[in-house]
Amino acid sequence: MKRVSAVILSTVLIAGGAMSITSGDSVLNAKGVSGKVAIKEWTKNKIAKGVKTKGSERTTVLVELAAPPSGIASINKKLSATQLNKQAASQRQKVLKVAKEKVANLSTGYQYDTVFSGFSVTLKGQDVNKLAGLPGVKRIWPNNHYKANLKESVPLVGAPDVWKKKNASGLSVNGKGIRVAVVDTGVDATHPDLKGKVIGGYDYVDHDKSPQDENGHGTHVAGTIAANGKLKGVAPGASILAYRVLDEDGGGTLEGVLAGVEGAVKGKADVMNLSLGAPINSPEDPLAIAMDVAALKGTIPVVANGNEGEWGDYWTVGSPASSREAISVGASTKKIEEPDFKFTGDQQTLKMMMVEGSPSFPAGNVQLVNLGNGNASDYKGKDVKGKVVVAKHGNGDMQIKSTLAKENGAAGLILIDSYEGEYLPNTGKFAATAIVPDERMDWFMKKVKAGKLDGTVTLTKQELVADFSSRGPVAGSWAIKPDVTAPGVNITSTVLHGQYDSYSGTSMATPHVAGAVALVKQAHPSWSVREVKAALANTADTLYNREGKMYPANTQGSGRINIPQAIDTKTLIVPSNLSFGKLDHQVGKVHVTRLAEVKNLTKSNKTYKVQAQLTNGKNKIKVKVPHSLHIKASGKADLKVDLKVDTNLRRGVYTGQIQLLDGKNVLKLPFNVLIDPKDYPLVNSFAISPNAFSPNGDGKLDQTTLSWYLPATLESLDLYATKLNDEWEPDGQYTVFSESNPLEGVTQRSWDGKNVKGKTMPDGVYTMQLIASHLHEEYSEGFVAVLDRKAPTLKMASSFTSGKIKGSIQDKMLDSLSTYNIMDEPVKVLWKKKGSKYKTWKSIPVMEFYQEESVLPFSYSFKKGTFSKGKTSFWIKVIDAAGNQTLKEFKMTMK
Repeated sequence: MKRVSAVILSTVLIAGGAMSITSGDSVLNAKGVSGKVAIKEWTKNKIAKGVKTKGSERTTVLVELAAPPSGIASINKKLSATQLNKQAASQRQKVLKVAKEKVANLSTGYQYDTVFSGFSVTLKGQDVNKLAGLPGVKRIWPNNHYKANLKESVPLVGAPDVWKKKNASGLSVNGKGIRVAVVDTGVDATHPDLKGKVIGGYDYVDHDKSPQDENGHGTHVAGTIAANGKLKGVAPGASILAYRVLDEDGGGTLEGVLAGVEGAVKGKADVMNLSLGAPINSPEDPLAIAMDVAALKGTIPVVANGNEGEWGDYWTVGSPASSREAISVGASTKKIEEPDFKFTGDQQTLKMMMVEGSPSFPAGNVQLVNLGNGNASDYKGKDVKGKVVVAKHGNGDMQIKSTLAKENGAAGLILIDSYEGEYLPNTGKFAATAIVPDERMDWFMKKVKAGKLDGTVTLTKQELVADFSSRGPVAGSWAIKPDVTAPGVNITSTVLHGQYDSYSGTSMATPHVAGAVALVKQAHPSWSVREVKAALANTADTLYNREGKMYPANTQGSGRINIPQAIDTKTLIVPSNLSFGKLDHQVGKVHVTRLAEVKNLTKSNKTYKVQAQLTNGKNKIKVKVPHSLHIKASGKADLKVDLKVDTNLRRGVYTGQIQLLDGKNVLKLPFNVLIDPKDYPLVNSFAISPNAFSPNGDGKLDQTTLSWYLPATLESLDLYATKLNDEWEPDGQYTVFSESNPLEGVTQRSWDGKNVKGKTMPDGVYTMQLIASHLHEEYSEGFVAVLDRKAPTLKMASSFTSGKIKGSIQDKMLDSLSTYNIMDEPVKVLWKKKGSKYKTWKSIPVMEFYQEESVLPFSYSFKKGTFSKGKTSFWIKVIDAAGNQTLKEFKMTMK
């Protein structure tokens, strides 16, 4: 079986819960390897948290494939969604075929190829590892469930309280007169809750003036912003400009998204919502720069921070959230009653996590009963009525275990050896169910097994940052992201056909903030983009984790927005956060200063108390701020913040918060400083365009363009090319270039298919690995290139009759171009009549005959009347994706 290594691409994608996609696959660990090269998995663990992998009980999982989905965006308008679809379909068919051979009783479900590449299957838990081990499988995901309502999230951010306020014109502050652009999948303007809300826009997918949503995502976003019916959005008086840049499957191109952004700015949008993004952590990405320009033009961009938070504590923010000027939004939960448990006579508190959909956990004195696995047989002879059952989740079904606890009269169920992401339908059949965190499981069970069965439960209402919410900082600008957070878990809003549905993601958090911006802008029309951003950030509510520790700034930004406080604020701090940049490691003590401008919006003099606190690095970082700051009425003053950093601290990201106290009001200014962190992406946005080319000197695609982004100057940058043989195994390694101390920023460079010594590399498929090295660490990005210098061979008879032709195309690289070329069809056939008056080449479809071989037979019937009676000469031209051409003359004789 051929081993396929997919291309890692820059993508534009929906950032909402189930719609979020990423792309990538195995890359070759080429540096320092001689002989056979080992292929490493792009992710270390192919089975995501929450997937059952044991027992005979059947479970449904989503299988993500290595081949990228067709919905990914291109930084080049020549990218072919059709070709990506074929590549994904081919790999899906191969994986499913082998999966059915390896896994007994495998039931297939949905198949995906646009916003997600893969399929869903139901199988025994014990067979999941077999599935994960198949070539072409990138990752196995659990089949999670979600639910919730705007009735909880809109009041949580304080919107209904703001609607009662009046602006300077005496109008209710509900967003009236504010134009909010939704750059998304379009909006269903026929939804009852959105009636009369859509006042303009454009469809950049179908190129017409009717941006009708065919997906539902954009309608969901619009409802959260401005619904005014059964559900009310954050700004129910605001108007919507709908710009459709993503198709019915949620896919779109950078070209289309940029057109939508430009349309929103030209359409005089006050606010612009982009619940979409790409996994590109760079402030120099075109879409990030577009946000900066839009802000300068007066349109306030509000963008999703991304849904990659579970991949790491830092650096998972994407573009356009990496923009310097946009308001980037992370996702938080609604207020959840979480159970805290204490054993009688013990001072330690166990902070458990409620299962989504579970009834509330009982508070007060409780008695535990250890039931082992919690199966039906374990209840025999046990009195659990009114008590709390402790059981292993193990391989069993949570719903069955919770049902058994309820049926036997238990007051609640505590599960160990479990995981987040489980869900209990709200049917009334289940007991209150909570999970013990992994890190406390051994401590808890040791107590239970020792006979400690009495304790007390207290309930704590708490908002948390969603696990999936992407984290900053931004590589290169080192800026704090997100700027703020908002509810983004289990949000119900408007969807197609007058319906409502629940989604989760930073896509859902973002429109809460876009609506908030509309309210602030209506209340304070003279405020600039930065002032509106500052108002929301300065006054946000700080969020804390289950252990009571403040989330770092690169996780929550300034905190969860509080709209009434933002509108009523009498002070603004601009910018809304500070970065002290990236410092070198072990260079002694470094002194860095930053300034923020504090504006007193009142007609009275003000004196603020100033204080600073650090989240980490307290012993080695000293923050100096003035004890107080006096500002005259309607005046402003600089707030000077000095940092003295001992760079012998462990390499990493350090955060803190400056606070200005104005009576009972606390204004927040988050900051960060980086000491040459180990884990930041040393290089990103590596691309080869076009990735198939023919360096043969014929003047057609003789070169390709290599491009990448370096956030900082490095020790070295090396590009290696590993040639694959006919079985897709490594077969030779080449160094394309090797540089010392490459400069930061975006670089573009032409490549003519030669190695570092100027020698021509042979035709074939190459996995390209760009390796950035710094302080004994390496970071790499991969791409695939196809070198093909030979033109395809066209075999046909020299003349034909009856208007029908038949022939074949032979090209040894045809299969390679079909599998790896992402910009176009692997081969095109064109024709035109001979003669100077015939200018236009017309297409002959041939790929429908392709069978993944080096020979492509085809036939074609010309339309009646194409050729006149007698002999007519005509040309046929065959062009492969690498730019090689074959041109031949033929004759058609018509009687």
